[in-house]
Amino acid sequence: MIIKKLVLENIRSYKKANIEFEQGITVITGRTGSGKSTILMAISYALFGNETGMNYASLLRRGCEKGSIKLVFEHENKDYNITRGIIKKKVGISFDKNELLLSVNNKIIPVISRVKDFDEKIRQILGYDSNLFNVISYTQQDEIRKLIELKNEARQEFIDEILELSKYKIVWNNLKEVIILFNNKIIDFEAKIGFKQEIEKELFALKKEYEFKNQKIKLLKKEIELEKNVFQISEKKYLQTLKEKKGIEELFTQNITTQKRKELLENQLVKLLKRISELTKTIPESKENFENLNKKIQIILEKKYSAKTLLTLNKNDSKELLDVNEGICPTCKQKVDKQHLIKRGNELEKEKKKKEKEIVELETIEKELTSNIRIENVKKRILEQISLFEKEKERVSSEIIQVQKINVQDYSESLKTVRVKFEKIFEEYANIKTIYETKKIELDYLEENIEKEFGRIKTKQEKIFIITVFEEKLLKTRKQLSLIIRLREDIRNIREVVRDNFLEQFREEFQKLFEEIRKFEDEYTVDVLNNYEPIAYSISGDETLINSLSGGEKTGVALAYRIALSNIAAEIANISQSEVLILDEPTTGFDSEDIKILPETLEKIRIKQIIIVTHENELRNAAHMHYEVEKKNGKSLIN
Repeated sequence: MIIKKLVLENIRSYKKANIEFEQGITVITGRTGSGKSTILMAISYALFGNETGMNYASLLRRGCEKGSIKLVFEHENKDYNITRGIIKKKVGISFDKNELLLSVNNKIIPVISRVKDFDEKIRQILGYDSNLFNVISYTQQDEIRKLIELKNEARQEFIDEILELSKYKIVWNNLKEVIILFNNKIIDFEAKIGFKQEIEKELFALKKEYEFKNQKIKLLKKEIELEKNVFQISEKKYLQTLKEKKGIEELFTQNITTQKRKELLENQLVKLLKRISELTKTIPESKENFENLNKKIQIILEKKYSAKTLLTLNKNDSKELLDVNEGICPTCKQKVDKQHLIKRGNELEKEKKKKEKEIVELETIEKELTSNIRIENVKKRILEQISLFEKEKERVSSEIIQVQKINVQDYSESLKTVRVKFEKIFEEYANIKTIYETKKIELDYLEENIEKEFGRIKTKQEKIFIITVFEEKLLKTRKQLSLIIRLREDIRNIREVVRDNFLEQFREEFQKLFEEIRKFEDEYTVDVLNNYEPIAYSISGDETLINSLSGGEKTGVALAYRIALSNIAAEIANISQSEVLILDEPTTGFDSEDIKILPETLEKIRIKQIIIVTHENELRNAAHMHYEVEKKNGKSLIN
């Protein structure tokens, strides 16, 4: 990658800036705080975005609504143009999706307007991320000298991190925790399966007991089936005898009752005969029968009704006649005088008395006939009672005859015989029933007990199943632990193999670069120890500490060491060696002699593009292109 151009608008202290880069050495100088480092920050942000850890607020110039960074670079013979916009919103400062652009050879590459996708696309183009960029192309402040002067352990840790060997160490350390975790799991599993033998012993005993009870139940069921047949025969015999006994007892009781009934019936018969005789004497004599009497009284009632009707008419006529003095007679409808009216009134009075007399006579006859009918009714009822008593007498007489035929003594003897037979059969039946019921109770108890036994067996089997699962987990965990332990050892071995391979390559690259930089001027050769410590040897082969070398020699060692590290890191990452080297304040920690010699040393480095940001004016001497940054009224300006 060769950086060609950087355009800033409202970025940090820059209002507007346009910086052109060429191959060779570009030196950017300026006082501390003038805005030099912003240029390097902008390059990193343009390439890697959020990966750099910079936030939008730290990039946007204070008081501005929008800002942008545009970077043009060449990579694999193609020109790329990156634009990243920053915008101020109500909720804060964020990326500007309308100013998120990527083009190749002036042709826009369609990228989803999401920073994550945009960053991923640039990573695909370059073939590496910001971490690797910082190793192969970007040297931070104090890093060159620090690599030489660091203590061995710190240097080793730093380089291991660059080579990502620190990941092996982290994994190796983390696997120790994993091993502890797996050991704890194994201890836990072993504790859980420790009771298996005891549970299996208990299960064996339970199964044995279960089988014993099961056999006993089978045997008991056969016995109960046999006892059931005996019991049913005995029960049938018992019920038959009981029925026979009850039948005779009922007959005996009936006979006793019948004898008592006979006495009652005989007394009742005497009373019935007496009552019949009494009722016969009370039957009244009547001249006519009941039917003739009813006909006569019906005729009398009709005559009585007719007489009463005529009497009513007579009374009405008399009343009307009294209301008339002369004129038309209300009864005969003739024109009459008063004498006629008197005469007619006398006639009506005679008729009235006649009818009244007739009614009295009819009522007398009616009373006589009614009395005769009443006598006939009494007679009828008495005869009906006599008939009933006669029938009852016949029934009682018949029943007495039947009772006289029964011999109570015979039934008494039969009852005694049956009772003796019943007692014997009942005792036999009770014994058989007791045996049968006892066996049934025993069977119920065994079945209930064996069901509980089965439940306990099932519980034990479930426990053993769980333990078996734990055993499988234990076996699996042990295998996993063994694998992890081997893996941990392999990781340590891999780390050493990678380091050894790196050291061999690094040693060769370091020696080659040192010779190129110093052009065989020195009387020293260099090497790298196993702990990454650079060392110098005199022509006579004596070991010489780097710190005892001259300023120029130390600077050559430091640059050769750092560039060798970049080249090997690129090779390990399977990418081409970097074409650009960015040095941020490379003179930090250098003395004046080192600084004077550094431009000459830089000229000897075979890298297409070197960009140096420094406050040391001495480095201008190394520049093919020089920019001066100064700050006026809070704005950074580039000359």
